[in-house]
Amino acid sequence: MVRFVPIYSPAGEFEGVFSTGILLTQLGEFLADLAPSLQGQVFLVEPGGNLVATSTGELTFDQQARPDPTQNVAVEPRRLPVSQSQNPLTRAVAASLMAQHDSLGAIQEAQFSDLRFQRQRYFVEATPLRQDLGWILVTVIPTSELMADIYGNLARTALLCALALLGSVGLGLWTADYITKPILSLQRATQAFTDGMAMVPLAQPSRIQEVEALRQGFDHMVGQLVRSFQNLKDRENTLATFLNGVPVALSVHDQRGQMLFLNAKGKELLVNGIALADAGHLAETYQLYRAGSDQLYPTDELRVVRGLRGETDYTDDVEIETGDRRIPLEVHTIPVFNTLGQVIYSINTFQDISERRQTERLRANYQQELERQVATQTASLVASETTKQALINAIPDLLMRLGRDGLPLEIYNLEAVNWLGDKAQPYEATMYQNLPGPVAEERQRCVEQALATGTIQRQEYEFVSRGQTFCEEARIIPVTQDEVLVVVRDISDRYKVDRLKDEFISIVSHELRTPLTAIRGGLGILAAGVLQDRPQKTQQMLHMALNNTERLIRLVNDILDLERLASGRVELRLEPCQIDDLIDQSVSGLAAIAEAAQVTLHIASEPALVLADPDAIVQTLTNLLGNAIKFSDPGQKIWLKVERLPASSADVNGADVNGAGMNGTGTHDGERSPQPYLRIAVQDQGRGIPADRLEVIFERFQQVDVSDSRCRGGTGLGLAICKRIVEQHGGEIWAESQLGQGSTFFFTLPLKEL
Repeated sequence: MVRFVPIYSPAGEFEGVFSTGILLTQLGEFLADLAPSLQGQVFLVEPGGNLVATSTGELTFDQQARPDPTQNVAVEPRRLPVSQSQNPLTRAVAASLMAQHDSLGAIQEAQFSDLRFQRQRYFVEATPLRQDLGWILVTVIPTSELMADIYGNLARTALLCALALLGSVGLGLWTADYITKPILSLQRATQAFTDGMAMVPLAQPSRIQEVEALRQGFDHMVGQLVRSFQNLKDRENTLATFLNGVPVALSVHDQRGQMLFLNAKGKELLVNGIALADAGHLAETYQLYRAGSDQLYPTDELRVVRGLRGETDYTDDVEIETGDRRIPLEVHTIPVFNTLGQVIYSINTFQDISERRQTERLRANYQQELERQVATQTASLVASETTKQALINAIPDLLMRLGRDGLPLEIYNLEAVNWLGDKAQPYEATMYQNLPGPVAEERQRCVEQALATGTIQRQEYEFVSRGQTFCEEARIIPVTQDEVLVVVRDISDRYKVDRLKDEFISIVSHELRTPLTAIRGGLGILAAGVLQDRPQKTQQMLHMALNNTERLIRLVNDILDLERLASGRVELRLEPCQIDDLIDQSVSGLAAIAEAAQVTLHIASEPALVLADPDAIVQTLTNLLGNAIKFSDPGQKIWLKVERLPASSADVNGADVNGAGMNGTGTHDGERSPQPYLRIAVQDQGRGIPADRLEVIFERFQQVDVSDSRCRGGTGLGLAICKRIVEQHGGEIWAESQLGQGSTFFFTLPLKEL
């Protein structure tokens, strides 16, 4: 039996639903303790005729487990009608009650009746429990046991009546009052209990053994039920406070998929709250879509449904429609089983991952770092404590019950954050002793503030551990007058992404502001008419504005190319290509620039077939040759060489491309594919690159000298684009250089085997 009770705030607003359950077999054992005698019995029956529990020990339901877990959900077909009870007295009493009323549901007040069964008379009392359950409490007592004392005194009573009518009448009235008062007192107590009174009056003691036994059993039953309900209410309030303080959304669903509980965070995401919808209508009711499409999420693939099938699952491809936007969700589900292996609940945790999706678009390779923070907790839950532990394990945070003195009472998910104390003995020291001084003082202040005001406190802080900076967020939630719940989350990755985003915006803003300022200044001078009589100066201003406009276009195009390559939206069209043809296209496009710069190009190639995207490789060669021309002085030379290396070649970046024995400093690690490959080298005689810049020049907006963008042009994105293109071809790119002697840029391409 599962009982659902609505929860309201002090203001009378609906907050949620609390549920509790009790085994019907336990209720039957309880009624057996209340049975007035071996021949009597007590049983509970629903208005529809289904037997709830009986003191005879008879099972009121079919508890045989089905082989298919989905068949274990249905309960109604397993209920036992009272008319089909194996106890003949139970069937006879039920038939008598149904004969007196159209249905059991028609019994609206306590009914007393006599029943003759198997040559014996029974006293039957049917009392409706006046609550929304609508149950009927039926008490059956043999008349012979109830009236034994009365029948034993019948002869004496008759004699006294014959001797003195008035005395007999008085004795009869006294006897009736002596017998009926305890019964009426018991009836009043039963009525008070069925009416849901907080305090149930005790029934009047009786010297009649059977009535006194019934009274004592009833008082014992009422006391136990009242204590049980109060304990359940206290646990419900504690659990609701705990779950509402968790910083992720959480919902609990029954066997049909109907939502039973939704915490405060969940109500922020599910605007419909707890709706009357089973598993088949969840997607439609809450507007759940498959990520990136207008298709409602299939019912069979919903994590709630999978949890009800006994599966522990996780997904992040769900989106919810809120009216003005769609919110991507990350969902975990864990099934809860009873002792028979039947699924009784599906517990789901979900959270808004909009910020993570935006971060993924900004940093495509950041997805793995975020996914490592998500862990799926699996367990077979057979009791309430196990269910509580499963809920805690599904939360990717450190949870800690903390006393007013700072000593931890309970700690969960210790590995979720960077614990500064001794992990082997986490309960020996206070939390304030484990934290750095300023952080500990602020934490203590937040704890005292939470205990004093009863409000949730929030703290964000940084600390250094083992040479690494960590960022964490702590929420302090008051639970009792001397105890708080501390929820700690590692937000280092979020801070790192914010810093990368700010750095990217700062660099792009600077690169955009410089040419825009020059354009605005030149156009402002022209618009003012200052150079109206100086056509040559006017032409220079227009030429400067045109050059800065082209610089802006190059910057935007390079950013777009790099973003498409980084996000994987550009699919390479790989095809067999002759490396000679690709080199000819690149050199022919730069011949005029090299001639204008008075730089000589020397090409040393050999026929080779590579599997590549011709446009991408031409762009790579053009960028490398263009950089070499840009940083070469008049009269210097540039070499472009192609070398075929077998798979067994032991050295990739140590060979001298020009044959001059240049022992430069390289950044390549020497790892490569075992297949034969082609190595292309571009060498110049420029100023060279410092050793500490050989790695960073392949990153975005990185140049050897920040003044190069103004003096020599360029955006600082060319080498980053080259690196993306070469890596997508399965090759590698690196640089070697000596200051004052020039630089050599290498990259490799796999050879196409014929």
